[in-house]
Amino acid sequence: MDVKALGLSDYYDIVTKPMDLSTLKNNFLDGEYKTVQDVWDAFDLIVTNCKAYNRLPEHPINAKAD
Repeated sequence: MDVKALGLSDYYDIVTKPMDLSTLKNNFLDGEYKTVQDVWDAFDLIVTNCKAYNRLPEHPINAKAD
């Protein structure tokens, strides 16, 4: 994810373990996930990061993450 291009200059200050769908897909195709739980954990990390970065409960992205 290109946080600079997206204007998310504080992203790495808030999200310490980044994960996005492209990385999940590439890790999957590269055989880095050994179990279904590994894939689920990566996806859960995406949602957790989304909620952490978009902290306000009323933020539309955060509201959709539940």
